[in-house]
Amino acid sequence: MKITALMTTVLVVFFMAGYIAYGQVTKSLKKAEVTQSDVKKETGEAIETTGAYVRQQKEQYQKEVEEKLQGIGGKIKELNRRAEKSGRKAKEKLTDAVEELKQKRDAVSDRLKGLREAGLEKWEKARTELDSMISDIERSYRRVSTGFEEQTDDKLKEESK
Repeated sequence: MKITALMTTVLVVFFMAGYIAYGQVTKSLKKAEVTQSDVKKETGEAIETTGAYVRQQKEQYQKEVEEKLQGIGGKIKELNRRAEKSGRKAKEKLTDAVEELKQKRDAVSDRLKGLREAGLEKWEKARTELDSMISDIERSYRRVSTGFEEQTDDKLKEESK
């Protein structure tokens, strides 16, 4: 009789453990079901996160462009100073080149203002255009600066003869 009672107790415990485990498995399966509402919620969160990331990238890029514009402004001022110390012909050439650089800088500044107001979907195209415009200014500056240095070197050589 002791064995029967023991076996009955073991069977009851086994049955209860199985029943509890079955209930937890069923709950897990119900939780694993994905509803349309779940998908909408998670999609919305992903869109918000992506938008926040793109806004951060846009703001960082705007700061970088503003810093580059400040650097270009400093280079223009330096060219103006050099022009003032130069002879008449060099001064005329530098003044014209400086005006061209100012116009290009102002065009970048205007485009940057447009970027601030542009929606996120237009941002990437505007960024590509700004990169190209800044590269153009930097090439123009190098050309002017190098040309001025060559003229200065030629003038010094002539004076030393």
